[in-house]
Amino acid sequence: MYIYAFGSICRGEIDYYSDVDLIAIYEEQSQLSKLDPNKFSIYTKNRLEEYWKIGNPFAWHLYKESKLIFSSDGSDLIGGWGKPEPYVNGKNDLKKFHNIFSESVKQIELTRDSFLFDISTIFLSVRNFATCYSLAHGVTNFHRNSALNLGDKSIPISIENYKILESARLLATRGVGEFPSEYDSSRLIECFKAVDDWMKFLIGELK
Repeated sequence: MYIYAFGSICRGEIDYYSDVDLIAIYEEQSQLSKLDPNKFSIYTKNRLEEYWKIGNPFAWHLYKESKLIFSSDGSDLIGGWGKPEPYVNGKNDLKKFHNIFSESVKQIELTRDSFLFDISTIFLSVRNFATCYSLAHGVTNFHRNSALNLGDKSIPISIENYKILESARLLATRGVGEFPSEYDSSRLIECFKAVDDWMKFLIGELK
């Protein structure tokens, strides 16, 4: 078994709202009983090797931003795999995250019953969209503010609206923070058209 930390703690960008991301890689099914799936991302060695072969964004994330914590045989499994294959599925992934965004917006238009979940999902789709767009251009950008780190291609909404989305994600997944006010919610909804146009524009840029 191999255990790695990855993400913000390895980038040195950890803050009050950061968690510690841990991945456990196993070869034997019996090893799973030792792990709490609420605390670890759990993968088989074979599954991650497949990710390396297709240049999956998560493989690039681990390659760039992971640190070995424990190894049952003393070796650095990820370090031994070297660089993943080039990422070539950018356009399809952008379309996938745009679809997730669009479905969440449609749900909000129908009902506010799942509003927190929907805007949390919108934040995740925007973050992953920006990460995949960057990786398609050979740049690793796994920060939770990835959509703000694209220079003149950054998401065209205010920092305040972006922070509402980010706060919703933290509240939905960790129970930290407050539900957005009616004013903030209305202001956020008004910017979804700009986000949709931004996503469509960046999708159109990729071949």
